Amino acid sequence: MADANALSPKMEDYLEAVLSIGKERPVVRVRDIAKRLDLRMSTVSGALDALSQAGMIEHEPYEHVELTEAGRKVAERTAHRHQVLFDFLTDILRLDPETAERDACRMEHVVSPETIERLIQFAEFVEQCPMGERERLARLLEFIVRDPDCGEREEVDH
Repeated sequence: MADANALSPKMEDYLEAVLSIGKERPVVRVRDIAKRLDLRMSTVSGALDALSQAGMIEHEPYEHVELTEAGRKVAERTAHRHQVLFDFLTDILRLDPETAERDACRMEHVVSPETIERLIQFAEFVEQCPMGERERLARLLEFIVRDPDCGEREEVDH
């Protein structure tokens, strides 16, 4: 069995797709994964072979796909990271859902568990904070939206 940390971001995406599809329908098939990830079935089959050898899924050719316990843990961790990042980007930074989805997909594989935990804590703080702090955050967001190039300013010597 392979180390879950050794999985590539693409392999994590396959596991996340199996988890997601499995919540929508009773069995997960190669064609479902191919459609979800916009890939050819032959590409998906090759990846599933590798995931099977790594002990992340159970899959026989022309049969349905099931996550092993190890595969489920990786898939759930990846899906959770994705959701936290998506929520942060849409709810806190007010990015549009399409941009947030694209960026969350990229970020979910590289952001450390510590950073994810801090983002969760920050989001919870914003939800529960006193009005004064909420107003300060609203002003920050207004500034970001009003002046999207705020990071492009010239540095001032002190």
